[in-house]
Amino acid sequence: MHSLKSSLKRCVSAFFSLRSVVAMFAVLTLLLQHQHAVLAWVDQSLFLIGQEILYPEMSVSIWPPEIRDGAWFSQQLMEYRLYLPEHFQWLEILLISCCASFLIIILPHLNLFTGMLLVLCAAASLVVTQLFQQVFRQQWYPLGVTVQFLVAGYWLMLFWLLPHKRIQSLSDELRGTKVRLSRLLSQQGQFHEANEVLVACPMNGDVLDATYDIALQHERKRQYDLAIAAYERIAAAKRNYKDVTHRLGELKKFDQSSHQALGSNDIASTLVLPDKAVGKPVLGRYEIERELGRGAMGVVYLGRDPKIARTVAIKTLSYSQFDEHMLAELKQRFFREAEAAGRLSHPSIVTVYDVGEEPDLAFIAMDYAEGEPLSRFCKPGSLLSVERVHLIIQKVAEALEYAHRQNIVHRDIKPGNIIYNPSNQCVKVTDFGIAKIVDDSKTKTGNVMGSPLYMSPEQLMGKKVAGQSDVYSLGVTFYQLLTGVTPFEGDSLANLTYQIIHQKHRPIKSIRADIPSATIRIVNKALQKDPEKRFESAGSMAQAIQKAISKAFSGEVAS
Repeated sequence: MHSLKSSLKRCVSAFFSLRSVVAMFAVLTLLLQHQHAVLAWVDQSLFLIGQEILYPEMSVSIWPPEIRDGAWFSQQLMEYRLYLPEHFQWLEILLISCCASFLIIILPHLNLFTGMLLVLCAAASLVVTQLFQQVFRQQWYPLGVTVQFLVAGYWLMLFWLLPHKRIQSLSDELRGTKVRLSRLLSQQGQFHEANEVLVACPMNGDVLDATYDIALQHERKRQYDLAIAAYERIAAAKRNYKDVTHRLGELKKFDQSSHQALGSNDIASTLVLPDKAVGKPVLGRYEIERELGRGAMGVVYLGRDPKIARTVAIKTLSYSQFDEHMLAELKQRFFREAEAAGRLSHPSIVTVYDVGEEPDLAFIAMDYAEGEPLSRFCKPGSLLSVERVHLIIQKVAEALEYAHRQNIVHRDIKPGNIIYNPSNQCVKVTDFGIAKIVDDSKTKTGNVMGSPLYMSPEQLMGKKVAGQSDVYSLGVTFYQLLTGVTPFEGDSLANLTYQIIHQKHRPIKSIRADIPSATIRIVNKALQKDPEKRFESAGSMAQAIQKAISKAFSGEVAS
């Protein structure tokens, strides 16, 4: 629609320009050429020049030009037996029409020097043709009217071309400035503003390229409606431009499916990954490769930092899953805790590289720890050796001790937040400072977010928690890695919460008899209801595990 309006506007402008005057001048020339002797003066002059060439002994004066009587001129033509060919009338109409088309259509697209050169060459060619026919072929081709029209039409067009060229030059300069500004805004990540700069520009050349680049950025930023709008503008101007038609079709199908997915109440639905036909989305400067896993907070993705070719894991937090009145506090706590987590530097803690925010979610980019979550080894039949479990829990306890000294409490220690790599025995604790945000945050249905199976009694009761809460959660993890079950199990959240707060956990010996006594004492102490009766710190728990390893396994742990 925009393209049609622009075309109509250009047509109206052209109709009322000097080009329309040139077209009417051509029609008048054809109609009046035989009714006004003044139009024949060029032909008379060329006739005399031709006679001078044929009969040098004749003294013919051609300057100053003299407009002679039409009867005299006809008599001269008959005297020298120069006859007008029957087809010349149609030839003249064709020549004047071609000259008019050249002046109206082609000349405005040429620079002034090239246009003048072509007009002079065309006029000279017509003059030479007329003289050639008269001198060598004894035929009369009066092309003078065509020559007069060509030259007069050119000078008439100059009155339009000179200001038009200036306006066109300024317009091109303005368009170039807008394209440069648009690209600068794109580099700064202001893609919407960059797109707005180009909306009023004609869709051609650099504007097409810049709009296409912006559409790609909208696509990668998951702003699919803006990307579709940009692609549609390009397609309206140039349908076969690059792969716009294909991208537009794929994007419309994907945009519809992604809106359906994001409209669900699933908290893990923070980001929908498109097929290869649609560009890879980005979060901040990170390109999303694929999904790694899902949890109560959101989705974890495998990403890549293209600037330094670093592979990262990206944890997302979807704003759409929280009530609007609590979103401001949620974001504040998210970024505060993420900043604190970024200061942690420990071999067994995943390093946080960056934190960012998109219109619909927040994200944290962290070290991509290769391996598998310990939840993979928490079921009968897939349990790790007792020695290996001791070593893993010891490393986690040491990492927690370091974090607690930095005044950071994890609050969501569980097998799923501990990554273990069997090939090199590396252990990484993830999600530091993130779980704390959702302890007292509720979803739209009012359910407490988190992992109740691993929460300490004081955490479930909403009391202020300290490092001993992480010790309790680590004790539950220790228990599950050894036995394949959790200390408490309930058929409802209320039942489970009651057991954790008031009842004693099932004895490990009743589930697995080969667990060393020292290990049982460590687990029992970590699972005490009263925080004061647990290990005073995660470091104390790590030391106790080290003593248990030395006593039960002679200091040797399977490698």
